Amino acid sequence: MKGFQRKYGSEVIPSSSKVDAEILYNKYDIFKKLFSWYIYAGLLLFVILIIRIFNERKFLKYVELALIVAIGLLFSFHTLGLIFRSFISGHAPW
Repeated sequence: MKGFQRKYGSEVIPSSSKVDAEILYNKYDIFKKLFSWYIYAGLLLFVILIIRIFNERKFLKYVELALIVAIGLLFSFHTLGLIFRSFISGHAPW
């Protein structure tokens, strides 16, 4: 079967690095995991912001800043996932 594919479909067969990258991509399933982390961080940030309206503790300001940084990191992982998917497919994923 592999010989037939190489003989008649060699121009469309992905390279071994792309196959390995797709296996890794499917193993980690980054977008499904990021979805829940975005929800957790966003809801927690929302609650902290509501609490900060009534209570101006310095600790809450640091928690708010940490959550904003965490959402920024999640966004960077999301961007890296899109770049990884672009490498695998050979074009932008949209």
